[in-house]
Amino acid sequence: MPRTDTAQTRQRILDAAERTFAEQGFEPASIRTIAARARVTLPVLYYHFESKTGLIRAVLLRRLEPLRQTHQSTLAQLAANYPPPQTPPLRLILESMIRPALDLATTDARKGSIVMRLLGRVLTEPAAPLQDIFQNVFADVRQGFLDLLGRCLPHLSKTALYWRHEFIWGALALLLCNPGRTLQKTEGLCNPLDTESLLPHFLSFCIAGLEAPPPATTGARPDPNPERLSSKP
Repeated sequence: MPRTDTAQTRQRILDAAERTFAEQGFEPASIRTIAARARVTLPVLYYHFESKTGLIRAVLLRRLEPLRQTHQSTLAQLAANYPPPQTPPLRLILESMIRPALDLATTDARKGSIVMRLLGRVLTEPAAPLQDIFQNVFADVRQGFLDLLGRCLPHLSKTALYWRHEFIWGALALLLCNPGRTLQKTEGLCNPLDTESLLPHFLSFCIAGLEAPPPATTGARPDPNPERLSSKP
């Protein structure tokens, strides 16, 4: 098979897999369905990707690796512009964390909804191989943003900060999983594919939640991690 044809076939398989995973989920999606959509036989698909896990990895890395690189570059820029004890503004930290994911999903108008739903499934589906890939790609980026948030929010314990960080990504995942549902439920007023409309509202929501005082502990279990991330050297 000529090299050009091989590259085109691989690209066709990745496109078909991305659409199928976004629509059906990573676990339920069938390799046979992906092969049929890519107009290839199963042996050809397995020639390019030795397993379903290998195909999932290739689909995710195609989208997540550029996102990771953008985040790493942004973290480096923030570190250069705001060396300790200086702290970047909270809004800037959050926008640096969230905007690249939204931009990734909306740069291609034709595929925007598919990519958005794919990212939403990455954030919500519990399959072990999927989460292993995601954690391996983003472990350093996640910790980098948590460290910045900890410096900016010294009133929060480590546990409280982790909770609120998870709330942010949970809310974003809900929007990403099915942008059409949000558009329909809001009478067309709220379009998750319109980053410039979504982002100011989402940032204001996140900032209010992050800056809120810690919950009262009366009658609740003590915080098992009362130390602050900002106390790290």
